[in-house]
Amino acid sequence: MPDVDEEGVVLLEGLGERAQQIGRDLGDVTADPADEVDVLLLPHRMVGGCPVREVGVGDEAELLEQLQRPVDRGDVHTGSRLGYRGVHLIRGGVAEGVDRLQHQLALRGEAKPAGAELIGQRRREHEIDTRPTRVPRVPEQRVVALLGVGVVPADAPILRADDLGAIRGDGIFETMHVRAGRAWLLDEHLARMTRSAARMDLALPPRPALADLASQALAVWPAGIEGALRIVCTRGPEDAVDPPVTVFATIAAIGDPLRRARRDGIAVVTATLGIPSAMRRAAPWLLGGAKTVSYAVNMASQRWARSVGADDVLWVSTDGFALEAPTSTLVWLDGSTLCTVPAEPTGILAGTTTRWLLVHAGEFGWHTDERMVTPNELAGVDGAWFLSSARGIAALRTLDGVEMPFSAEMTGRIRARLGYP
Repeated sequence: MPDVDEEGVVLLEGLGERAQQIGRDLGDVTADPADEVDVLLLPHRMVGGCPVREVGVGDEAELLEQLQRPVDRGDVHTGSRLGYRGVHLIRGGVAEGVDRLQHQLALRGEAKPAGAELIGQRRREHEIDTRPTRVPRVPEQRVVALLGVGVVPADAPILRADDLGAIRGDGIFETMHVRAGRAWLLDEHLARMTRSAARMDLALPPRPALADLASQALAVWPAGIEGALRIVCTRGPEDAVDPPVTVFATIAAIGDPLRRARRDGIAVVTATLGIPSAMRRAAPWLLGGAKTVSYAVNMASQRWARSVGADDVLWVSTDGFALEAPTSTLVWLDGSTLCTVPAEPTGILAGTTTRWLLVHAGEFGWHTDERMVTPNELAGVDGAWFLSSARGIAALRTLDGVEMPFSAEMTGRIRARLGYP
């Protein structure tokens, strides 16, 4: 077989009689081709510094032709989906079209021991494939990008099972609104992420690397689709002496519930956070002001709110002060003064959207202030809102069942100035 890459056959050795027969078939150009599909794991093969994990092998005649060609960087797409019916060479095998099998690259960059494993089933001519046709995903549904790798298939595994972000919530994140194909307030969010990392003693990569990761994800996001860009950094694998952090970005489309909240407002209930308003400042281990991935309490609060017929929660300290919402910052208008809760003494998360609005409050003829407030006092203000990056602005229509001052016109003006549709 002078024209065949011997390794493409050798890789099949040791897999049993069935695999050995396949190896003999690969070396025989007269063997029955067509309508049979096998899949090989080639974990020791490296492409662009990443080991190839899965390679779909098509019919033998095609394989013999492709094995003679050298690897070319242009033949392998590590950061995007394959063409719908396209075939791309990874030396030693052929990656099938996306309707059959999407190839995956190991994303940790660690080569595995040499060898191959046969998976999947051979399909004979007389067998009918009853699997549903796999169609390309709508691109605006989700984008995933991994630091050092780039954009990967949205369903690609990117976390190890022992990643500390997954098993302990040990990590941080930032979410930004995506408009016209760009992340709004990206620099401000990355600055806050840096502060969160410092409070967590987390080795966050340099800010230019994070900005580049965001750009890679945004480059494949449709500019006309409103979305939310999330950048996540976890402490990485549990068993490493000096574990490298895991950093990835996702983009997802903004859903209708968030848009309705912007337009119609929300019903809010209060819930105790279980600590005094000044406690987090005196207890740095509570990570006040850090945006961590430990959001179980946040999500449980919102589920409880929905179970009692509300849309969201306003957390209250044990000494009776309003603090923040699980995913939003509280702002309110008192006469001509736009107010928010002070972040430093209370340990709440300083909102980037809120800060932008406070800076531009003069355009509405307002002054600004940071002050403590009780839920009862909020009933007498001229308007109250939750601000966040993805939802934008949502007016409090009711608080614990009590009607709140609400102006659709004022909320619309603020929403337009913030740049949300």
